Amino acid sequence: NPSTRLELAKRLPESGFPFNVTYGDGNPIADADIDVIRRTIMGARITFPWRKGDLLVCDNFLVAHGREPFEGERRILVTLA
Repeated sequence: NPSTRLELAKRLPESGFPFNVTYGDGNPIADADIDVIRRTIMGARITFPWRKGDLLVCDNFLVAHGREPFEGERRILVTLA
């Protein structure tokens, strides 16, 4: 959101922006390119209704993963291998 970005720019250096991304060399990625990436990710996402007892096993090298906002009680157990 451009207006949110302007307000943040008054208070933070760009490196402190939430969800700030750059190329590996630290140069900024153009907003238009970020928009393409975000649309691509949103178009490829898979969502499903979680039920009590569900387990997710995810290979971080093969997939990007995240979660939608959640309200309520939950227990998160994590292991890395």
